[in-house]
Amino acid sequence: MSVPEVLYLDMPYGVSPKEHGYYWAARALDSYKIFSFMPDNLAANAEQWFDIEGQSFSLTDGVYKLDEQQQSSLLQANKVISGISAQLWSETIRSPQLVEYMTFPRLLMVAERAWHQADWQVPYQVAGADYNQTSNYFNAEARAMQAKQWQMLANGIGQKALYKLDIANIDYRLPVPGAVIKEGKLHMNVIFPGLQLQYRQPSSTWQHYVKPVTASGTIEVRSVSPLGQRFSRTIKVEME
Repeated sequence: MSVPEVLYLDMPYGVSPKEHGYYWAARALDSYKIFSFMPDNLAANAEQWFDIEGQSFSLTDGVYKLDEQQQSSLLQANKVISGISAQLWSETIRSPQLVEYMTFPRLLMVAERAWHQADWQVPYQVAGADYNQTSNYFNAEARAMQAKQWQMLANGIGQKALYKLDIANIDYRLPVPGAVIKEGKLHMNVIFPGLQLQYRQPSSTWQHYVKPVTASGTIEVRSVSPLGQRFSRTIKVEME
C-alpha cells in the first residue's frame, strides 16, 4: 500500500512556498500525520484528517452503487495488506541533500507505522462502515492513547534520533518552531522536544530560548540541530 496523501514523500512538510514539493495529494505532510495514519482501516482516517482544502470529508467502506452496479471496497475477512511503501518521486529533486531533506525524519514515522500496529487504531469492520468527523469510531480513549504515544515518540526523536542523524551527516529537515508574541512576551515550542530554539530581532544576535521572554515588533525564530551545526528555516513573528 502506498497512499499518496500520506506516503508520497515528495509532498511538502508544511504549507509554505518555501517548502519543496508538490501539493496535489497533500498540502502538508509532516511527521505527525504519518504517525497518525491508520493503514489497516483506510476509511477511518476520515475521522481525524481534513482534505487538501482543509474541509472535513466522509468515506464509506462498504457496498455502494457505481454506474448502477453494486460495488464493494470491503477487505475480505482474514485478508490483510502485505505492508506499506513510501515513495519519493524525484523528477524535481536536484541534489542528494534535498533527497535527505525530503526523506528524514519522515521515514522514521513510515517505519513506525509499517512495523507497529497501534493499539489506538480503529478496528476494521468487515461488514463495512461510514466514517466522518462525527461518526466517533475513533473515540476519546483512542485519541488519548494516540496523543500519549506521539509524545513518547516525538521526545525520542528530538532527544535521540536527530542526534544520530547529525552524527551520520544526514541533511534532514529541522522543524520550524511554533511561535507567538502574546501580551508582550514571546512563546515558542517545537514538534520534537529537546531541540534547541533561538530568536532574535532582525539582523541582531541569535539568543537561546528557554522560557517566555519580553519581545516586541518583529522577531525571527528557528530551531537548531543537536550538534548546533544546522538550522531550520527562519520565520518572522509579529506581535498580535
